[in-house]
Amino acid sequence: MIRVIACGLVLVMVNLALTGCVVGQHPGVPSPTGFVTLQWDPNTEPDLAGYKVYSSTLSGLYGDPIATLPPSVTTYQSTGLVKGVTYFFVVSAYNSQGIESLPSEEVARTIP
Repeated sequence: MIRVIACGLVLVMVNLALTGCVVGQHPGVPSPTGFVTLQWDPNTEPDLAGYKVYSSTLSGLYGDPIATLPPSVTTYQSTGLVKGVTYFFVVSAYNSQGIESLPSEEVARTIP
């Protein structure tokens, strides 16, 4: 089971002055960003090598993992997520031979 245990905003402040640039908020630049903390039940297989975390903005469509974690870690915080965007997450386990399990149930969160 994968569940979201925290979801919030992280303000990212950048002060940059370049000659000839207009200072201020520019349209199309997403800000602020947020985070989601995921937690899952540990896998009990004796040859567990770790977990892979996947994220996407499209349900069911995942590319490469955003994190590969050791077997002792059962939480992950995904940061830099854009406010107002819905993100989808799954977690899989993999063994010492590199064989990966089916993904967990998908969870979705919209960053407030």
